[in-house]
Amino acid sequence: MGVWAALAAPLSSISDRHAKEGLPLKLGLGFDDLSRRPDIRGMVESFVNNTVQGPTSVFASGPSGMLSDLRSVVAVSNSGSKLWEGQGRFDVRLV
Repeated sequence: MGVWAALAAPLSSISDRHAKEGLPLKLGLGFDDLSRRPDIRGMVESFVNNTVQGPTSVFASGPSGMLSDLRSVVAVSNSGSKLWEGQGRFDVRLV
C-alpha cells in the first residue's frame, strides 16, 4: 500500500490489517519514530504567516520533547520589530 493510499484508506481498515499481521499501529509518514512527529515549525510558521492580524496563541499537549521543540519554535516566531510596526500576528504565545 503506497503512502497516499494509506492516507486515503479508512483508519479501521489500516488497523485491521495491522492487527492481522501482528504489527503495531503507528500513524504518520515517517519511517522511524523521530520522523513521525508533526512538522510543528512548518505548522506554526504557516499559521503565523497566514494570520491577517492579531496575536497568536498556541495550545499544545504531547511528549515533553515535542513541547520543548515547540517552545523554541514559538520563541523564534516572535518578532519585536514587526510587532512594533503594527503586525500583531508576530506576537506568538505558547499556552
